[in-house]
Amino acid sequence: MEDRYGDMRVPLISCIFCICVTGGGILLVIYLFVSNLSQPWFLPAALILVGSPWLFWFLTYMYTCIKLCCCSSKLDNRQISQRSSNAATMANARNVSTRNSTSSQNNNYDEKHVKFAEVVEVGESGHSRGSKQDE
Repeated sequence: MEDRYGDMRVPLISCIFCICVTGGGILLVIYLFVSNLSQPWFLPAALILVGSPWLFWFLTYMYTCIKLCCCSSKLDNRQISQRSSNAATMANARNVSTRNSTSSQNNNYDEKHVKFAEVVEVGESGHSRGSKQDE
Protein backbone atom coordinates (compact mmCIF):
# COMPACT_ATOMS: atom_id res chain seq x y z
CA MET A 1 0.00 0.00 0.00
CA GLU A 2 2.92 2.36 0.57
CA ASP A 3 3.75 2.39 -3.15
CA ARG A 4 0.23 3.72 -3.88
CA TYR A 5 0.86 6.93 -1.94
CA GLY A 6 0.31 9.85 -4.28
CA ASP A 7 -1.49 7.70 -6.86
CA MET A 8 -3.94 9.91 -8.74
CA ARG A 9 -6.09 7.20 -10.31
CA VAL A 10 -8.83 7.11 -7.66
CA PRO A 11 -9.33 10.91 -7.43
CA LEU A 12 -9.20 11.16 -11.22
CA ILE A 13 -11.86 8.48 -11.73
CA SER A 14 -14.01 10.02 -8.98
CA CYS A 15 -13.73 13.44 -10.59
CA ILE A 16 -14.65 12.03 -14.01
CA PHE A 17 -17.70 10.25 -12.54
CA CYS A 18 -18.78 13.42 -10.74
CA ILE A 19 -18.53 15.45 -13.95
CA CYS A 20 -20.43 12.78 -15.92
CA VAL A 21 -23.28 12.54 -13.41
CA THR A 22 -23.52 16.33 -13.02
CA GLY A 23 -23.49 16.88 -16.78
CA GLY A 24 -26.07 14.16 -17.31
CA GLY A 25 -28.26 15.66 -14.59
CA ILE A 26 -28.03 19.10 -16.16
CA LEU A 27 -28.97 17.72 -19.59
CA LEU A 28 -31.87 15.80 -18.06
CA VAL A 29 -33.20 18.87 -16.23
CA ILE A 30 -32.93 20.95 -19.42
CA TYR A 31 -34.71 18.22 -21.42
CA LEU A 32 -37.55 17.92 -18.90
CA PHE A 33 -38.13 21.48 -17.72
CA VAL A 34 -36.76 23.82 -20.40
CA SER A 35 -38.34 22.42 -23.53
CA ASN A 36 -37.54 25.44 -25.73
CA LEU A 37 -33.75 24.90 -25.23
CA SER A 38 -33.76 21.11 -25.34
CA GLN A 39 -32.47 19.08 -28.26
CA PRO A 40 -33.53 15.52 -29.14
CA TRP A 41 -30.11 14.13 -28.21
CA PHE A 42 -30.22 15.50 -24.61
CA LEU A 43 -32.19 12.54 -23.24
CA PRO A 44 -29.91 9.72 -24.55
CA ALA A 45 -26.79 11.71 -23.68
CA ALA A 46 -28.10 12.35 -20.15
CA LEU A 47 -28.93 8.68 -19.60
CA ILE A 48 -25.51 7.59 -20.89
CA LEU A 49 -23.68 10.12 -18.71
CA VAL A 50 -25.66 9.23 -15.58
CA GLY A 51 -25.30 5.50 -16.26
CA SER A 52 -21.55 5.53 -16.98
CA PRO A 53 -20.47 4.93 -13.34
CA TRP A 54 -22.86 1.99 -13.15
CA LEU A 55 -21.37 0.54 -16.33
CA PHE A 56 -17.85 1.04 -15.01
CA TRP A 57 -18.57 -0.74 -11.72
CA PHE A 58 -20.40 -3.57 -13.49
CA LEU A 59 -17.43 -4.10 -15.84
CA THR A 60 -15.06 -3.98 -12.86
CA TYR A 61 -17.17 -6.64 -11.12
CA MET A 62 -17.17 -8.85 -14.22
CA TYR A 63 -13.39 -8.47 -14.59
CA THR A 64 -12.88 -9.48 -10.96
CA CYS A 65 -15.11 -12.54 -11.35
CA ILE A 66 -13.37 -13.65 -14.54
CA LYS A 67 -9.94 -13.06 -13.02
CA LEU A 68 -10.82 -15.19 -9.99
CA CYS A 69 -12.21 -17.99 -12.17
CA CYS A 70 -9.28 -18.07 -14.59
CA CYS A 71 -6.43 -17.51 -12.14
CA SER A 72 -7.74 -19.46 -9.14
CA SER A 73 -4.90 -22.03 -9.23
CA LYS A 74 -2.25 -19.30 -8.95
CA LEU A 75 -4.10 -17.63 -6.09
CA ASP A 76 -4.53 -20.91 -4.19
CA ASN A 77 -0.78 -21.57 -4.18
CA ARG A 78 -0.01 -18.05 -3.03
CA GLN A 79 -2.61 -18.22 -0.26
CA ILE A 80 -1.20 -21.54 0.97
CA SER A 81 2.33 -20.15 1.13
CA GLN A 82 1.09 -17.04 2.97
CA ARG A 83 -0.81 -19.18 5.44
CA SER A 84 2.23 -21.33 6.17
CA SER A 85 4.47 -18.30 6.64
CA ASN A 86 1.84 -16.69 8.88
CA ALA A 87 1.64 -19.89 10.91
CA ALA A 88 5.42 -19.92 11.31
CA THR A 89 5.37 -16.28 12.42
CA MET A 90 2.63 -16.98 14.97
CA ALA A 91 4.54 -20.00 16.29
CA ASN A 92 7.66 -17.84 16.74
CA ALA A 93 5.62 -15.19 18.55
CA ARG A 94 4.13 -17.83 20.87
CA ASN A 95 7.58 -19.22 21.67
CA VAL A 96 8.89 -15.74 22.48
CA SER A 97 5.86 -14.90 24.64
CA THR A 98 6.22 -18.23 26.47
CA ARG A 99 9.89 -17.49 27.20
CA ASN A 100 8.97 -13.99 28.39
CA SER A 101 6.19 -15.25 30.65
CA THR A 102 8.46 -17.84 32.32
CA SER A 103 11.19 -15.25 32.87
CA SER A 104 8.67 -12.70 34.19
CA GLN A 105 7.57 -15.05 36.96
CA ASN A 106 10.88 -14.33 38.71
CA ASN A 107 10.38 -10.54 38.55
CA ASN A 108 9.27 -8.36 41.41
CA TYR A 109 5.50 -7.85 41.15
CA ASP A 110 5.52 -4.49 42.99
CA GLU A 111 6.73 -2.71 39.86
CA LYS A 112 4.87 -2.49 36.59
CA HIS A 113 6.75 -3.92 33.61
CA VAL A 114 5.78 -4.03 29.97
CA LYS A 115 7.41 -6.69 27.83
CA PHE A 116 7.09 -6.89 24.07
CA ALA A 117 7.76 -9.94 21.92
CA GLU A 118 10.40 -9.54 19.25
CA VAL A 119 9.19 -8.65 15.77
CA VAL A 120 9.87 -11.15 13.03
CA GLU A 121 9.65 -10.00 9.43
CA VAL A 122 8.86 -12.64 6.86
CA GLY A 123 9.96 -11.99 3.29
CA GLU A 124 8.24 -13.19 0.13
CA SER A 125 10.37 -16.33 0.11
CA GLY A 126 9.03 -17.29 3.54
CA HIS A 127 12.36 -16.86 5.34
CA SER A 128 12.49 -14.60 8.34
CA ARG A 129 14.80 -11.65 8.26
CA GLY A 130 15.77 -9.06 10.77
CA SER A 131 15.60 -11.36 13.79
CA LYS A 132 18.47 -11.87 16.19
CA GLN A 133 18.86 -15.50 15.16
CA ASP A 134 19.79 -14.58 11.57
CA GLU A 135 22.73 -12.36 12.60
